[in-house]
Amino acid sequence: MKEAANITVENSDGIPKMRREVDGSFEVAVLISGGFGAGWSTWTPEYSSILLFHKDIVEFILEKPAETCVDADAWDAALLTIIHEIVGDTVYMGGAEQLEVIWLPEGTPFIVTEYDGAEGLRTLANYEWQKA
Repeated sequence: MKEAANITVENSDGIPKMRREVDGSFEVAVLISGGFGAGWSTWTPEYSSILLFHKDIVEFILEKPAETCVDADAWDAALLTIIHEIVGDTVYMGGAEQLEVIWLPEGTPFIVTEYDGAEGLRTLANYEWQKA
């Protein structure tokens, strides 16, 4: 399913990110692969920021979600072509079929967790901090 309209592109940290306005504030798209078996950004650390944020990858996932594709090999090849054009290298594609776009408020600190390939997203608000 395609995300709501009003999506714009914002360059930050050298990686073009996708951002949208919601109720007067902005959200940034983050790619997470929740399925078990293989991680997305967590299994290729040298390109993790690109795999998390790059607008071209986000657009591909929004426009052509894996669950709607008829030919999985053609879908994989199209995504691999986009990634190769961005990084100039071949990256591990495990977890690509389970990719989903998570929208976070712009500037939200977060980490990507991974267990047996299943990625999750944790923000500072997810933790109750102790004070000494």
